Amino acid sequence: MPARTQKHKSTKTRRGASTPDGQEPVMNMLPNTLLMNATSTLEKRAKKKQQQLQNRFKAQMKSVVKGIEERLKASSTNETSISGVRRRHLLVLAGLARDRAQIEQQIVRRLQTLTEAYETTSKALAWTLNAKVVGLQQ
Repeated sequence: MPARTQKHKSTKTRRGASTPDGQEPVMNMLPNTLLMNATSTLEKRAKKKQQQLQNRFKAQMKSVVKGIEERLKASSTNETSISGVRRRHLLVLAGLARDRAQIEQQIVRRLQTLTEAYETTSKALAWTLNAKVVGLQQ
């Protein structure tokens, strides 16, 4: 005797019904609203990533400055050891500044890409909505 399979309940919501989490179903949302939600999510992610990078940079700078101070305290007043420490740490600071500039450039490029995608999508949505309006009027 074959085993009976259990029927799965449909997970689809009726048109106009709200989902269990209280959100409006995607099919009822205006395309512009969807686009704005996606854009705000992407902007939040970009801000969070930028904040993380800034915090990491600050932590690196603090550790470098602390290292410089410790070495200067530990070194004697011998001018060569102090200049050696300074030269080495100035190179480290220059490297950190270069890394930060590259990270900022990456963030700017990503934001430009997001902006272009937003503009392209909004134009496409406008064309689609116009086509539907024209189709409804005829």
